[in-house]
Order: sequence, then C-alpha cells, then structure tokens
Amino acid sequence: MTLRFARLAAILATILTTALAATGASAQTRTPLDDALRALAEQRGLRLVYGPALVAGVQTSCPASTRTSAQPAEAVLDCILGGTGLEASRLPSGTVALYRAVAPRPVAPPRPTPQARPRTRTPRLVAPRTTHTVSGFVTDAATGEVLIGASVVAAGLGRGTATNTYGFFSLPLPEGSVRVEIRYVGYASRTETLRLFRDVRLDVPLEAAPGLQEVVVETTPDAAGIAVPGAVRLTAQDVERVPALLGEADPLKALQLSPAVHAGAEGTTGLHVRGGSPDQTLLLLDGAPVYNASHLAGAVSVFNSDALQSALLVPGAPPARYGDRLSAVVDVTQREGSRERRQATATIGLLASRAIVEGPVAGGRGAFLVSGRRSYADLLLAPLIIAGDGYSVGYALSDLSAKVNLDFGARTRVFASAYTGADRFHRSQNETFGSPDPLLARTESESTRLGWGNQTATVRATHLVSPRVFASGLAYVSWYAFSAEREAGNTYPEGSPLTSRTTRFEQTSGLFDLAAQGDIEVSAEALGIAHDAAAGASIGRRTFRPAAVLRSQTTGADETQSETADRIATLGGSAYVSDAVRLGRMRLEGGLRLGVLGVRGRVFAALQPRLAASAPVGAFTLRASGGRTWQPMHLLSNPGIGLPTDLWVPATERVRPESAWQGAVEAERALGLGWRASAGVFAKTMTGLVEYADGVGFFNAGAQWEDEVTTGTGRAWGLELAAQRSGGRTDVQLGYALSRSTRTFAEIDLGQTFPYRYDRTHDLSLAVTRHLSPRRRLTVLVVYATGAAVTVPVARSGVGLLYSDRNAGRFPAYARADVSYEVDYGRGRLALGLYNVTNRLNPFYGTFGEEFREGGQTLSEGTRYVSLFPVLPSVSYRFTIR
Repeated sequence: MTLRFARLAAILATILTTALAATGASAQTRTPLDDALRALAEQRGLRLVYGPALVAGVQTSCPASTRTSAQPAEAVLDCILGGTGLEASRLPSGTVALYRAVAPRPVAPPRPTPQARPRTRTPRLVAPRTTHTVSGFVTDAATGEVLIGASVVAAGLGRGTATNTYGFFSLPLPEGSVRVEIRYVGYASRTETLRLFRDVRLDVPLEAAPGLQEVVVETTPDAAGIAVPGAVRLTAQDVERVPALLGEADPLKALQLSPAVHAGAEGTTGLHVRGGSPDQTLLLLDGAPVYNASHLAGAVSVFNSDALQSALLVPGAPPARYGDRLSAVVDVTQREGSRERRQATATIGLLASRAIVEGPVAGGRGAFLVSGRRSYADLLLAPLIIAGDGYSVGYALSDLSAKVNLDFGARTRVFASAYTGADRFHRSQNETFGSPDPLLARTESESTRLGWGNQTATVRATHLVSPRVFASGLAYVSWYAFSAEREAGNTYPEGSPLTSRTTRFEQTSGLFDLAAQGDIEVSAEALGIAHDAAAGASIGRRTFRPAAVLRSQTTGADETQSETADRIATLGGSAYVSDAVRLGRMRLEGGLRLGVLGVRGRVFAALQPRLAASAPVGAFTLRASGGRTWQPMHLLSNPGIGLPTDLWVPATERVRPESAWQGAVEAERALGLGWRASAGVFAKTMTGLVEYADGVGFFNAGAQWEDEVTTGTGRAWGLELAAQRSGGRTDVQLGYALSRSTRTFAEIDLGQTFPYRYDRTHDLSLAVTRHLSPRRRLTVLVVYATGAAVTVPVARSGVGLLYSDRNAGRFPAYARADVSYEVDYGRGRLALGLYNVTNRLNPFYGTFGEEFREGGQTLSEGTRYVSLFPVLPSVSYRFTIR
C-alpha cells in the first residue's frame, strides 16, 4: 500500500512539474493579439479588418518562431487566433475579416515549434455563420431632404452601395465590428463604427461642406451608382456652375457637356446621345415622362434648377428598370422641401423670375415645395428686333410645380407631385406696297403662332418591408399638346381689279399617357456573395392624336379643307428582373426586360437583355455595358432647313417599333492632384427608324401621317474622351467626342446611306471654374462642334429648285464662349454673365428663297442662315426669406 502511494505521488509530481513548465513557457510566449496581427499584415501583405474592441486585452500564445516562420499566412493566422475565441473569414475582395465565434473554442495547449513537430495541415478559414443588414436613409442635415446616389461603404470589407431614388440604402455585412463611411459630393463625409449582432437601422444626416474643401478624386467602379460607361449624376450645385443663357441655369445644358451628348441646334436643350435623336432619350420628372422639355425654342428646359435635387444621365443600354427609349435615360428628381423650417427663395433675372416656397407639414413628418417661373421675354427681345410698321413679336413661358411628402410611421412614405408648363409664341408682319394707281396698292400680311405645353401628375409610395426589402409604387399622368398656325395673304383696296387672297394653315397634335408601376429591391447574400436584386412591372395606356389639319383659302369665297387623323390608343406594359453582384473587386449588373405593346389588334413584344460590369485593374477602372433597347413610339421631325417642328406618333402595324443593339467600353484613371481622365468607345445599330418621305415636311404633311413616312436603319459609333479636375481653387471639365451617325432608308436617295441631321464629327466642350474666394467664382465655358448636316438647294431648273442628296450639306461649324461671375451674400447670390462673348452668329435654321423688286425682277437668291442669339448679357439675383 505504501509503495502504491509512493508511486502515485511520483506520478502526480511529474504531472505538476510538466504543467508548471508548460505554464511558464506559455507565459513567456504570450503577445498582445493586436500587435501580432499588425506584424502579420505588414510581413505578408495581408489585408485584415477588425474592430479595436474585438482585440482589446486579448493575447495570443502562438510562439514567435511560428509567427515569423515561412509557413502559409493562413497557417500562421490560425496559430495566432488559437484560444482567443475569434475566427477569420476571407471575403470575395480578398480581405480577411475577424469576428467573434458563436461558441469560443477551448484553450489549446501550447503548440510545439515547427522544428519539434512540423505542421502538415492547412487550417480552415471559417465562413461567417451569420450576416446582418445596415439600412437607412441619408439626408441633408439642414433640410431633412434625402440625398440620392450617396455612397455607403464598409471600410476594409470591399463592400458598398449607393442610396436609391428615395435616399434609401441596404448593405449586408458580416457579424462583428464594422466601420461604415457615408459620402456625398458637396457634403462632409461621416464615419460610423458599428458592432453588428443584429440588423441595424442607420439614418445618416450629412452636413454641407463649409467653404472650399479639397476633393479627393478616387477611381471607383460605381460612377453615379451605376456601372454603365458615361453615367453622370448632377446635383443642383453642379448645374449652377455652368454658365447659363440669360442667367437660367439648366440641368440639360449641364448634361450637354458630357462627351456622350450632342446639343443639336443652336440654343436647344435636346439631348442627342451617341447618334440618337431627342425622342430616343427618356426624360423623367419625378417618375413621369416629359414629351417636350423645351422652353424658348429649346434655349432652356422645363426643369427648374432651383427645385432640382438630382439629374441622372445613363447613356446607352441602361439598367433593366428603365425602358421604352433607344439611346439614353435622364431621370430628374425634384427637391422634397425642407422639413426643418419654412422659407421662400426668389430669383430675379433678365429672362424670367422664379420663386420657391417650402416648409414642413404634419409637425415635421413631411414637407411641401411649390415652385413657379414666369418669363418676360417679349419685353427683352423687343429692343433686339429691328421693328417696322405693323411688325410685332411676343413670347412667354410659364412653369408651376408642387410636391408634398408625408411619413406614415418609420417604414412608409407617400409622395405627390404635379407640374404644368406652357410656351406661347406669335409673330406678325404687315407691309404696304404703294403704286401710282391707288387701286393696285397692296398690303402683305403674315403671322405665325406656336404653342406647346406639358402637364404631369405623380403619386408615389414606398414601404420598407424589412431591412433588406424595399418596395415602391408609382402612378402618373402625362399630357403633351402642340399647335401651329400660319396665315399669309395679299389685300387690295375695294374696287381693285385684283383679288385679295389669304391662305391659312393650322395643325394640332397631342399625347396622353396614363400608367402605373411597382418595384421591389432586395439586398441579400448567398454563398458569400452580396446581391442587390430588383424586379418590377408596369402597365399603361397612351392615346395619340397625331394631327388635326385645317387649310383654308379665301379669294372672295371660302374654300376650306379639313383633315383629322384618328386617335390611336395603345396599351403597353413591361416587366424586368435585375441583379448586381460583386465578384472579388468586380461589380456585375445584369438584367432582362420585357416590353409589350398592343395597338389596333396587333401585339408587339421585345426581350431586352442588359449587362454592365466594372472593375479596378491596376491604376484603371474599366467599365463595359451592352444590350438591347426598344421604343414603341416615334417622333416625326421636319427634315429640311426650316424650324424643327415635331410630331409624336405611335408604332403601328405599318410603322413598327424601333430597336437597337449597342455597347460601350470605358477606361478611367485618377491622375493625382484632383485630376481624373477617361477614354471610351461605343457602337450602336438601330432599326425601325422613321423619317418623312422625300418632298414631305411638317407644313405639307397630311393628317394621315402613315402615308407620308418611311422606315429605315441607322448606325452610330465613336470615341469619347474626358478629363476632370476637382478640388483646390480651380475645377476643370473637358469633353471631346469623335463620332459618326448615319441613316439608310430605301425610299430616300435611292437607298443611299446619308448623315443623320445632327451627326457631329467633332464635339468639344471645356468648362473652367476658378474659386476666387469661398464666396466668389468665375467660370468660362467654350464649346465647338461640326456643323449640322442639312439638305440644300444646288441648282435651279425649269420646274424649280434642285436639291442635294439628303443631308449632304453642312451648316458652318458651331462655336461659342460664355463667361459667368457669381458672388454669394449670405442668403443672396448675384450672378453676372455673358452668353456668346465673341458674338458668333451660329445658325439655328436656314431658308432659301427669292427677294423681288416692285417690278418683279429678281434681286437675290441663296441660302440665308437665321441665328437666335448674339452676345447677350445676363444678370440675376437670388435671395432667401425665412
């Protein structure tokens, strides 16, 4: 018995000695976990992300010999984390994230050195057992309005997103400590450190950046929140920096500085995107389509910059949620109004005055905004016109919009907005020609009246179903009407042997659009890959009134001819699905859209695949996009050298919908010192395009428009270069496009291919803004473009004029330089400007005709170019009343 106790005591002593030795060895090798991880990251170039609280006070027992050995980084990391209760997960971006294990692993005994016991297994990196979602709204801290397109990035995790049209974001992240950074142009960025053990609602108010701040330009794969090459998102501040005609800042004018966009004719707001026509750009105002965005013959648009929240341009094949147009989308969102205080802002300018009233409703649970604009252009233009007896001209534009929004709890919001705008132009001239015989004296009279206008009304609702599911619904009404009237004649005194003669032409057209749509956005994670999926559907009815024509002739008795085209009602719909994922550092956006049109018992349908990708490659960010677009309506434009008077018509069984396949590739790079440059190419093929047949134009087309048109194809391709500098005291924006756009119609020019009317071989724009102080800035804008292609007369025969092939002639090159100077006075801002400082008379349209002496002899004949705007000064003052 004694011997047994002696042996047992010896065994216990041996075990105790061994344990004490192991404890001493362990104490000698323990190192702060944070120090060990930092050393590993520096030695192996490993990207680690973890929160300071996660490793505070934690030590590792991994021997120094193992931490500095040549073993794989994963093996060393497994040794360092042994016994700490932490695990690691490698993210798709290559970053390794640390998080606390659900059940801490038991403390392992000291591991032998590699010399004593070589390590043969590769430790596993455990995938996160759970993820949580950070979601919320990003708003302006001063007004409470949402910020669209704000960047929300999880620093170090390679994950990020952008707020949608309603300012909402949803970002799934792994459990543990994360650092989220929120950025928006013109606002101070904000960083939030979160410990994620459940879904988190994060509503972030951002403060406006004070004064001049250095702007760090980064090459990111998500320009404007969309991977499509050439996508641009502008804020109201961006628009105000562009010199404006007569002081009227305009978002469409600002978008024309993009190399993907051509301006068209002098002064117009039409957007010709990558060889397309203006009707091929979808213009949305708070979700409702606008069918004519022009005021003052296109000099300014219907979008009031004072009420602007953001304007998004997506050229080419846009994401699948957009459709019904061939070339581009411009999505304009108006401000919601301040939730913090009631205030009024007014601007007095040479062309027009405008005002905005805004403020909170329902105790700050919502807001309203009312804006209006009214011109006095007739008073402004009168001194510029050499007026004679009997000559008068007048023009007026007006806009009125209203918007209100209201929160119903923390998850549901309802918006309602409306817009109405109109243009009215008239010109008349009476001239008396004497004669030795009083009965042969005559009075010639001519008058023209044009009028057009848009009206829209929209109701939208959003509901946050869960932190990862966001639903929205929209219903809208959009109405557009146009009328043109021209009257001319000769009047002789009573008793004259000659007969008085008067001819009159009148044409009207209109379009009524009623539709509803629903969308759902889902942020999810599957197999370690984050998905931003979306789906939606819409249904709508459009009613077209292509033309109502009245021609009358008076020669002592009335002879009247009237034509009225049948109203055409179309029923259409669409459905789409899309998904955006990150594969490593690549962002991939794919989608499929189905468009359907029913008209006169015929059904058209088109599947439209869309794909876009972006990824950083070395110092560059590469973007590529492509897909099919489809358009179930057409715009008939005057093909001659007269005014571009347009007529909306639907696709029918005789004039089928338009379709296009297109693609673009772009490379962008940050060059340092605030500079960023990009270069890209694009190509597009189009079918189903519509033109008036030879010899037919707006003023001689009948009501039965299908008999007057022909269909054909088009091609466009080109190179786009851009450079931009932001930050410091000087901002620079440079854009250049080298492109071609052609059309081919079997019934025009014997099927020969001809240049599109707004084909621009060269298109250059340069804007430089110098911040003279935090409150003063000077901007210079220079633009140059190849002249528009036109059909011109080349000879005279016995039966009349002989014309060139379609669009074989060219207007002179377009060139213009503008200057603006702005000074901020607290709640007021003074803007001075000169439009077309070199006084270059750029053609707006041209005419060819004869001028006669009284004896009937030809005085002159030839082409006469008509220009709209010589050098024009502008002054405007904006002030706020609170």
